[in-house]
Amino acid sequence: MTHSVHSTNAEVSSAEEPASGGPLLAGRAGVWLAAAAVVAILAAAVADVIQMYFAPFLIFPLLVGLGVGLLLLLGLRLLHFAHRPAICVGLALSVIVCVLGQHYFAYRVEADRLWQGIQARQQQYQQLKEAYPEIPELAPPPPVPGFWEHLGRQIEAGIPLPFGLAAQGWQVVALWLLDGILVLAGGAVMVVPAMYLPYCRRCLRWYHTVRRGRIEVPLACRLAKLSGLPAPQTTRPCRYQLSSCPSGCSPTRLELSWQRPDGQVYVARTWLDTATRRAVSDALDEALEATQ
Repeated sequence: MTHSVHSTNAEVSSAEEPASGGPLLAGRAGVWLAAAAVVAILAAAVADVIQMYFAPFLIFPLLVGLGVGLLLLLGLRLLHFAHRPAICVGLALSVIVCVLGQHYFAYRVEADRLWQGIQARQQQYQQLKEAYPEIPELAPPPPVPGFWEHLGRQIEAGIPLPFGLAAQGWQVVALWLLDGILVLAGGAVMVVPAMYLPYCRRCLRWYHTVRRGRIEVPLACRLAKLSGLPAPQTTRPCRYQLSSCPSGCSPTRLELSWQRPDGQVYVARTWLDTATRRAVSDALDEALEATQ
C-alpha cells in the first residue's frame, strides 16, 4: 500500500460534491488562448516535418490531434484553468491554427523552391549575357504566389490519394475539412475528459491524488463503512484513491474499486468532509503501521 502525507488546517463541514468546472478568470483565460495558439504552431511545424517521412492517410491527422490535445492538457493542469467554454474555444482555436499552420509551412517549402528556381534562372541568364551580350533581355519572372493563391492552385490541380486516386476541386476542400475534424477529434479525446476532473472553486486549483494504493478486503470494507459506500463484494484485493485540492479547502474524494466475481470492475466514489477524511486516513495509517 502506498502512502503520502497531506496536511491541511482547513475544515470542510460539507461532503457534497463540489460544483464542476471553474470560473472565467481573465488572466488565465488570456494565457490559455495564447498558449493554445503557440501549441498549435509548434505542432504544425513538427507535423510538417514528420509527414515528409510518415503520414498514413486519415491516421496522421488523428495523431496530430492527440499530440495537440496532450500539450493542451498539460497547459490546463499547469494553469489550473477549468472554465469549460473557454477551454472549448482554446481547443477550437488550436485546431484551426494547427490545420492552417500545416498548409502554411507546406506553402513556405513550395515558395522557397520556386524562389530558388527563379534565382538559378537569373544566374544562368547573367552568365549567358556576359558571354553573348546580344541576347534579348530576360522576361521578368512570374511572382511567387501568395498563401491563399497557393491553396487555390492546389484545389484546381488536385492532390494525390492512396491507391492511385486523386481529389480535385470541392473534394480537396472536403478532404481538408475532414483532416480538421480528425485533428479536432484527437484533441477532444485528450481535453474533454480533463474538463470534468474535480476542481476546487475556493483555491482555484485542480484536485490531485494524495493517497492511493492496494488494500485488502477487510480494510476496504472498513473504508466503505466509514464513507457510506457499498461494501466490496469480492475476495480479491481492492484499490483506493484519495483526491484533494492543494489547500484541502473542499471535500476530499474517495474512490474504491474492485473486481467482482463475474470479472467486471466496480468503481464507487464519494465525497468526504473533514471528520470522515480523518477517520479514513487514520484507518489507512493503522493498516500501514500494522504491515511494517
